[in-house]
Amino acid sequence: MRRIADRSDARLNASYFAYGSNLNEADWHRWCADNGFRQNLLRPRFDAFLPDRALRFTRLSGIRGGGVLDVVPHRGQLVHGVVYEVMDGGWDALARKEGAPAAYQPFDTDALTPDGLAHRVCTFEVVPARRVPFVAPSAAYLDVVRTGCRAHSIDVGALEAAARGEPVAPGLASVFTYGTLLRGES
Repeated sequence: MRRIADRSDARLNASYFAYGSNLNEADWHRWCADNGFRQNLLRPRFDAFLPDRALRFTRLSGIRGGGVLDVVPHRGQLVHGVVYEVMDGGWDALARKEGAPAAYQPFDTDALTPDGLAHRVCTFEVVPARRVPFVAPSAAYLDVVRTGCRAHSIDVGALEAAARGEPVAPGLASVFTYGTLLRGES
């Protein structure tokens, strides 16, 4: 895997999907200041959902003192987050904060908005070979993520269930279709 800084121009122009501590602007700015990065590297654009992914605490972080979030593949689930515009130098900061490529790895995917549009984004997941079934988060980390979610009006139900190691109710409760999905059928 190539380093994030060496990515193609396509990803450098991609938007970033945040779902955990990076939703918390104060935490992000503190981390940037402590690590020599400018603070205005991410600009929120809109809320969106990652389809077929679920929040889980699958990695132990010594820095956070417990489990940290991951978005694991899970058909029928949705992860609510925020799409950000990434400023010059932002991908380097994100990669360093996420411990890429050792702890987390970037991946390109589509995030969906409530109007049904797909938006190309890049986000981070725990390196699959390094995932464990469950690591309880620290109260401090959970509070950082809760605060970020609330700042963006994101319901914390899925976060709370994941923090207890419980299954999350499906994010997609119903689907509306019009017409037929099969040719020649009514």
